[in-house]
Amino acid sequence: MDKDFEKLKSLTAKLGIPPITSKRMDEAFDEFMRNWMSLTKAVLKATLKAKSAKVAFEDEERAVMITNSKEHVLYEVVRACDKNSMALAFVAKLLKFENRKVAMCRVLSGSIKKGVKLYAVGADDSEPIEVDKVYALLGRELVPLTVAPAGSICAIELSTWLSGTTLCSEKITEPLNFSAASLEPLVRVSIQSLGSTEEWNDLREGLKQLAILDSAGKYIYKNAFK
Repeated sequence: MDKDFEKLKSLTAKLGIPPITSKRMDEAFDEFMRNWMSLTKAVLKATLKAKSAKVAFEDEERAVMITNSKEHVLYEVVRACDKNSMALAFVAKLLKFENRKVAMCRVLSGSIKKGVKLYAVGADDSEPIEVDKVYALLGRELVPLTVAPAGSICAIELSTWLSGTTLCSEKITEPLNFSAASLEPLVRVSIQSLGSTEEWNDLREGLKQLAILDSAGKYIYKNAFK
């Protein structure tokens, strides 16, 4: 890049950007870029242009993408995104915060709040998960919430790992199809824990959860002593 300070000031004026106050060229260029492509403004504009989460699945084609067909028992539930309907959430990610297991969810129907019991859809023998704490994720902080209505993203604290990615307040056998089952793994890697037995068990459980959350990944456990 040609470090021409006068040319940069001239370009600033032509683009209608606020005048540069920095005196050093490197700092002036950073200031120019911040004013020209403000991250805050870009994110706000992208958010305003995006379709509201509450109407995201009103489009029939998009709803079928996650239900496979219009005959799916959750098809109309997903399209309605009604906060007063049955509670339905899709778990997108599992996190650990200070030894707490937390599931990051998108609420597709109903409301998630303390006391709500959720079943892992498709797992016939699953015990219900009773929601004890609901959070909003703010960076690395967990902000307590009273309720997370349909259309929102929240996190719920878990006492154990999940057996599925679709959670519902009613027992349903067919889960949603947020998956990439048609993809084949591009990379195969071997992972071995060099830590204690407890750390190895944590790694194994983490890989099992990864296989549940991301169908594009496959997990194979082999006992090296056999």
